[in-house]
Amino acid sequence: MGRTARAIPKAGTFVDDEIAKLRGALAGRYDVQRELGGGGMSRVFVATETALGRDVVVKAISPQVMGDSGADRFAREVRLAARLQHANIVPVLTAGDANGLAYYTMPMVRGESVRERLTRGAVPPAEARAILRDIARALTYAHAEGIVHRDIKPENVLLSGDAALVTDFGIAKAIALSKTEAPGGTLTQVGTSLGTPAYMAPEQAAGDEVDARADLYAWGVMAYELLTGRHPFADKTTGQQLIAAHLSEKPKPLLDVVPPEARRDPTVRALAPLVMQCLEKNAAARPATARAVLDALEGPVAAPPSGTWRERWVWMGAAALVVVAAVAWVVSSSGVGGAGGSRYEPKRVVVATFENKSGDKALDPLGSMAADWIARGLVGTGLVDVGGTAADLQARGVATSSAGEESPVQALARAANAGLVISGAYYKQGDSVLFQADFTDANAAKLVHTVGPVSALAASPLTGVELLRQRVVGALAPLVDPMLANFASQTRQPPSVEAYRELLAGEASFYTNEPEAMDHFRRAARMDSSYVFPLLRFAMLAANMGDKPHQDSARAVLRPRRARMTPYEQAYFDNVACVDMRDLGECVTATREMVRLSPKSQNAAYLHGITLRDANRPREADSVFRRLDPRSGELAGRIYLLEHASSALHALGEYQREFDFMRSASAQYPGRQYLAPFVIRAFVAVGRLREADSVVTAALSLPNDLRQSASGTAVTAIRELRWHGHASEADALAVRVLSWTSTRPAVERESVEGRVDRADLLMVAHRWEALQALTDSLVAAVPTNGYARMMQGIAFAKRGKLAEAEVSLGTLVRFENRVDPQDKVNCGDDSLCRQGLRAGIAAALGDPARAVSLLPPRFGTTGRGHFHVIGEMLQDYAPFQDLIKPRG
Repeated sequence: MGRTARAIPKAGTFVDDEIAKLRGALAGRYDVQRELGGGGMSRVFVATETALGRDVVVKAISPQVMGDSGADRFAREVRLAARLQHANIVPVLTAGDANGLAYYTMPMVRGESVRERLTRGAVPPAEARAILRDIARALTYAHAEGIVHRDIKPENVLLSGDAALVTDFGIAKAIALSKTEAPGGTLTQVGTSLGTPAYMAPEQAAGDEVDARADLYAWGVMAYELLTGRHPFADKTTGQQLIAAHLSEKPKPLLDVVPPEARRDPTVRALAPLVMQCLEKNAAARPATARAVLDALEGPVAAPPSGTWRERWVWMGAAALVVVAAVAWVVSSSGVGGAGGSRYEPKRVVVATFENKSGDKALDPLGSMAADWIARGLVGTGLVDVGGTAADLQARGVATSSAGEESPVQALARAANAGLVISGAYYKQGDSVLFQADFTDANAAKLVHTVGPVSALAASPLTGVELLRQRVVGALAPLVDPMLANFASQTRQPPSVEAYRELLAGEASFYTNEPEAMDHFRRAARMDSSYVFPLLRFAMLAANMGDKPHQDSARAVLRPRRARMTPYEQAYFDNVACVDMRDLGECVTATREMVRLSPKSQNAAYLHGITLRDANRPREADSVFRRLDPRSGELAGRIYLLEHASSALHALGEYQREFDFMRSASAQYPGRQYLAPFVIRAFVAVGRLREADSVVTAALSLPNDLRQSASGTAVTAIRELRWHGHASEADALAVRVLSWTSTRPAVERESVEGRVDRADLLMVAHRWEALQALTDSLVAAVPTNGYARMMQGIAFAKRGKLAEAEVSLGTLVRFENRVDPQDKVNCGDDSLCRQGLRAGIAAALGDPARAVSLLPPRFGTTGRGHFHVIGEMLQDYAPFQDLIKPRG
């Protein structure tokens, strides 16, 4: 039985003359018998090959699709695809140019298309899996030959006997090349003719470059359709709607769509995670290769018992369960996750740097890369409490070295408070690298499981690291959470080794040298354009530094790529993208989504707490922060957490809790300038003035630390003293610190930054004449320094020069969208700060109503009223107090 004939369209893109051209060109070789049908792109005919007397299919491409002079180019490209010879691929026999009409021929396949099979009714899971496996076999072979299909869909898969055969390999690319190379051909035209909207990968729909992972997306759409009986976006009826859905809409989970009886089918349950991974918007989040998909479909390599393929599949599933049960027995007998008596969190995991036992120093970076990739993969499951990696902890200043007879594994477990340590090593064998991972129960001091060895070519070692990650996730299922088994076969595309090395270098510098970290993140993004995470980290760090131009440029690059990010990356981007909005509700929504996607991640909860605090919801923020562990796990060494948590308490007026918290923080991070202002704030709030003064004295001898200077710490202390009613102590401290500044090295005193610091001290000391003289010189030297202009305006106002103060206020408007790298930004992002600068002059002019009207709603959040000069001037003004009042 041949393929079902379809009605010939009454009005198509062909005319009788063009069909006559085709018959004439094929005369002598092929006798065109009848038409099978076709669509807008092609017409399909059955012909008899004269020499062999066999039936073939002839496909002729519409002249409107091809253009006037692309047929020859099309034929050349199709001949390259004709080399594909595989049992699950319908080969191309010939291709040519029939007087300007492009065509190609293929064997006649007796059977039906998958589309026709779908119209006949529900496809049993076992049958669907067999079809999908055959398609994956075809893709695995073709991709290895460098051919990407670009138009995988049910119409292009034919069922014949017990096999599924993929047709039209190379045709979409051939059309694209002939189109763009033909005179007048454009990329826009290609976008309208390449692929089928219902099966287009997001990057293909966006007109970006595509690779083999676009075929895996289309495979995922077909798989979803075969298993559920409906397209993932079945409610979309036009091509435009389908493309929009591919770009931005997440399909419902497959298991939520299939009927209840199918949901219990082991084949459906086994395939569901793989199908949903193939439907990821971000190509990097899909399986790395068709081979990975095929391996998942074919199961472990073993000699199953005789019987039908259905019986063999059940046998393989049972074998897998035996393996899991065996691992579970080892775990239960060793005591992992047992009741009571655990020194460390039983189900928290930390990953050690893998040991290089290859003898090749050039492979040293692989140790930290393997650890980091495994840790990130575990966080991505949302099911594991990950304490980080040894390198990550060390970068945050957490000591992981062993003490006494303690082993390195035990030392790392102690540093992360993690009951389970993953460690390992890698070796060289010929042109390959072999990886092995060990699981140690730190509470029992016992090795409980080993994964590997896993092999990869030394030229592309991260493919081996990715396979190791999959094996580790699967092996952790019985130890941590059985749901991890669903993630065991999901693959992630690693970036280039060079890009990953730069990312890790940036992470290592994140808490010590922010400009250096930004340079590493920037280089990582340039080395691998498909790797978005370095840009996300770059944007986050720029936001931390108040570097609005770099933050904006990173967001501009990331925004068009959002649809192709993983869901967690999308939420992370949404958080980065909303930091300068007037309404921080979108930030809260973004970080709440991060927590939903990774509920075991303390870092996701930490970011959520920050956005709640920034949205002036300190009570909700405190409820998040008090559940976090600042001394171990993901948050060990994250000094920023202490600032954010204490600020929430300060905003709530819970000064005793804040004092206790910051006293503990001082012990955790002794000698850190960055924490000094927050320690002082807490001490002053509870009236411990002598201790606060001791912290100021110590801070004057400490180096600058993460944008915090000794002078800035002193200014904070003086403002806090004034805020809490200790004016005489504030005056005395101001005199002492001004005297200290005169002892600083000349190069420091005479720099712009040093002069701005001294002007700030003169302002909090109320030395208005000296302040005006210094700010006059600063504004002349650096006209765009907004903070200097504000201080100059305040000096004018306090000295009664009201007209000059008004001029200063008006001048600030002109610089509102300009950024001076030397500008002293004390109030967050640039736009927020500069509006506060104008309000400061208005308050000094004795116009509190205008001052408050100039302040954006966000100004009152995070206790900034205490740190800004405006707080002193408006402290007793009721509308200002209402502005800074906690909202939740």
